[in-house]
Amino acid sequence: MLIGISLDRMENDQLKQFVKTHDIRYPVALDSKYEAAQKYGVQGTPMSFLIDGDRNVVGMAQGPRPWDSDPAKRLIRSYLR
Repeated sequence: MLIGISLDRMENDQLKQFVKTHDIRYPVALDSKYEAAQKYGVQGTPMSFLIDGDRNVVGMAQGPRPWDSDPAKRLIRSYLR
């Protein structure tokens, strides 16, 4: 499952409007108090984490990544088994 986390300081209604305007088709949570960011050591955005079924971080990447590329898809699939 893909979940987006917004670190912006906005209200829930503003986030919902942003998601709708940009046709984002995955869940987006609001972390304006940076609780998840601190827990996972986010140092910049975008930052991506691959979390396994046991909720362990098994990979991370800072900056944009081609998550729709074949190597990325293979990596993700390897953790879905």
